[in-house]
Amino acid sequence: MRDAIYKMKVFIQSNKFQKLAAKAARYSFLKNGFNDVEILDLENCNVLNRNIGKQYLRNGKLVNFEYNDLQSFTLLRFLPPKIQSSGFCIVIDPDIFAIKNPLENLKKIITRNVDIFCTEINNQLRSEVMILNLENKIWDYDRLIDDLFNQRIDYSELLNLSLFKNLKIKKLDIVFNHHDKINEKTIFLHTSNRITQP
Repeated sequence: MRDAIYKMKVFIQSNKFQKLAAKAARYSFLKNGFNDVEILDLENCNVLNRNIGKQYLRNGKLVNFEYNDLQSFTLLRFLPPKIQSSGFCIVIDPDIFAIKNPLENLKKIITRNVDIFCTEINNQLRSEVMILNLENKIWDYDRLIDDLFNQRIDYSELLNLSLFKNLKIKKLDIVFNHHDKINEKTIFLHTSNRITQP
């Protein structure tokens, strides 16, 4: 178990607008104890590319899925189980940076009987920082995307994880997702205001 934590891979979602931020995030994780950090580019994801221009439900309203949406990378949050089948991984937005090495903290938190570890803000689960247990097949990415673009599920249900009632989800301390706030406890800084982003 200890080895699985120290070998944990980090996946950073990105698109052409967020590439600089993703590279800065990658550097911050490499500097703080991680050896395997991969940037997931929207432009290289065939499953999403074939849905460009299609509509999906977002908070009950139909919207178009477009490359030019600054947030178009968010559906990549759910890609890792398709491309990795063992161990644990961290999935983050491109505007999240490691401020200190989190591995010793994670060693005390992570257990094999949990599927997803994530933070919660205002009683709402957040998916912009997730630790996924890839030992279990927690979801089928192709099916999720198919369900989304066939309007069988709502984007908001996906992002707030309310769709996954069958999975065991454990809350992470907010220090793993500090929004625009940095102090001595901050582990991951999330620069959610555009003015603070690279």
